[in-house]
Amino acid sequence: MKKSELTLEEIARKLQTHQALEITQVPVGFREAAVLLPLVEVDGHVHVLLTRRTLEVKTHKGQVAFPGGMRDVEDSSLEITALRETQEEIEVLAGDVSILGHLNDRLTISDFLVRPFVGIIKSLPPEILNLKNHEIARVFTVPLEWLANPDHVRIELWERQKFIRNMHFWHFGEEIIWGMSAEVVAELIEVLYGKERFEQVPLSPTTMDEFLAVLNSKS
Repeated sequence: MKKSELTLEEIARKLQTHQALEITQVPVGFREAAVLLPLVEVDGHVHVLLTRRTLEVKTHKGQVAFPGGMRDVEDSSLEITALRETQEEIEVLAGDVSILGHLNDRLTISDFLVRPFVGIIKSLPPEILNLKNHEIARVFTVPLEWLANPDHVRIELWERQKFIRNMHFWHFGEEIIWGMSAEVVAELIEVLYGKERFEQVPLSPTTMDEFLAVLNSKS
């Protein structure tokens, strides 16, 4: 690992002292959900693990996402939700994940209150990267340092269903990381590297209508 790269130990220390925003009361009409942002070590470098959803699922067809889903009544906490969904989707056992903390709660345009947890997968079985099932079309990893490079991100200002926000996009090979998953990645990078990390990235022309049209045509 290069000296400029953060180690898992350094990442753990930063997240354990991070004070994330928690929404303590679920707004009317919203449902609780949780995702896991998994960190893994690949050839001595920290990577972020992501999935691409199949075209068979009900929502977010074909999109890059983190393991996660809606809280069940049996789940004693949102952390349990994130770990349960991770096991169901990519077959990583809860005991193989070390939770470091969580990022800001966020409200989505699909009426979910989502809490993103960050955790280390202690030992990633190689076969996970070949996993496919009803929900998951692909599992892949992206180097954290690559995501943190301002040259690799595109930022656009979107107004959609009364939400106005900076939309981050990373094109990694054939995959596009965008939407809530990209928001979570961007927040993680701000926590680990400082809020100024992407401040000098200029806003690009908005491609919302064109982008969503292409996305819908694929699904």
